[in-house]
Parts: sequence; C-alpha cells; structure tokens
Amino acid sequence: MRLPSDLAVGLLPSMVALQGKGSVTPPHRHHGMHLLLAREGELTVSITGEERFTAGVLTPPQLEHAVDADGITMVLFFVDPESVPGKRLERRLGGQPAWLDEAVRQALLAELPPVPDGEALRAWMRHTLGYLEVEVEGPRTMHPKVKRVLGLLEDARLDPAPSLEDFADRVGLAPSRLRSAFTESTGTTWRAYLRWLRLQRAASALSAGVAANEAAITAGFFDAAHMARTFRSTYGISSRTLMGR
Repeated sequence: MRLPSDLAVGLLPSMVALQGKGSVTPPHRHHGMHLLLAREGELTVSITGEERFTAGVLTPPQLEHAVDADGITMVLFFVDPESVPGKRLERRLGGQPAWLDEAVRQALLAELPPVPDGEALRAWMRHTLGYLEVEVEGPRTMHPKVKRVLGLLEDARLDPAPSLEDFADRVGLAPSRLRSAFTESTGTTWRAYLRWLRLQRAASALSAGVAANEAAITAGFFDAAHMARTFRSTYGISSRTLMGR
C-alpha cells in the first residue's frame, strides 16, 4: 500500500502501526495479523469473493484479501501471530475476518491524534489491543537476564541470526530457561523477536531516508530485495512504503 512522505510509523516488539494515504492493493496474503482502519469514509475490501464497504477490517494471518483505499487516510496495524497478543487475537478471530463498524472506528480513533507521531501510534497499539480484549494481564515482569539479552541484541549483528544458545551462555542461563523466560518477558518468541528487530532496524533506516540497500545490510538482510520480500511476506506491504514511494 502506497503511503506519502509524511507517514507516521510506530514500532513495538512484534507489532507495527502506520498512518498515511491508502491506495489500491491487489489480492495478497501475509504472515502478520492486519487491522485496516479508515480515518473517514469507507474502504472497499474483497475477501474470498465477497466485497464489502467498511470503516475497517481485521484479518487473520494468511487470509487473501484485496483493498481499495485510494486517497483515504488509513491506519494500519500489524501483529505477529507468534506473539502472545497475536495468538490471543487469532483465537478470537477463529480464522475469519472481523468487520469494523462506525462505532468501533470512533472508539479506536478517539485515542489517536489526527496527525500522530511514533509515540502516539505506540500508545494507540496498546489501547487497541486492550479494546479488542487481547491484553488481559497486567504489565509484564522483565526477567533480569532477559533484560540484559535485549540490551545485547540492540548492538548485535543480525546476519547471521544471533543464537539463543550463545546469548544464554553469555548471561549465564540455560538455553531452555532463557527461551521460556524470553517469551514470558517479551510476549513473543526468540525467532519472532529477531524477525521484528530486523524489520524495526530497516523501517527506522528507511523512514530516516537511508538508501534501501544500505538499510537492508544494516538490518541484517542480504540485500534490498531480501528485505522487500520479508516486508511483503510479513506485513503485505513493500519496504518502499516506508520511503513514501
């Protein structure tokens, strides 16, 4: 989906939200769970041969859909289905899309400024998950060894993929214990977190104007084409989206 140069991007572990002008997207499917919300007006969404005019829609992963949002200001929210919120949301959907009516749109947009920045979008993602009743527990308790691992990952090379076993050894924790503590602390798996971290680095670089190939290598992708394929398979959008093209 094409977005303009003034797009806003918000990033959280295993989640990303964007706001910008929509366009026409042909039938596609992707790994991420996908909430599309028009700030005003209606989208035309086609799923399994059924076409609807709607304020918004939430799709489960790998469900083919096409969208006509040409000229409409859109909010897009992607959740990795391997994360704890993603698994809860997928169970609620039961493999079917959820169509969002005007009342839901108003409730969600009440918490999002008309021109949001990254922090506003991050807060909005948390609010939206709460509204959809998929964040039922309180704030997570961060295991101190996991907190140290996250700090190490911030400066780690991502190609090749960092080994959980190596990081377990570095922080003095058994690999099996780190694996479970990591999911308990972050709400997502090691593999999904690394995928998100790569995409986060790439998105931050692209939105700052870094050239695609340089952004790809910095984020641990082989090249710009590899980065673009990963963006599309995960979120159904091109990495060029984040360059306003």
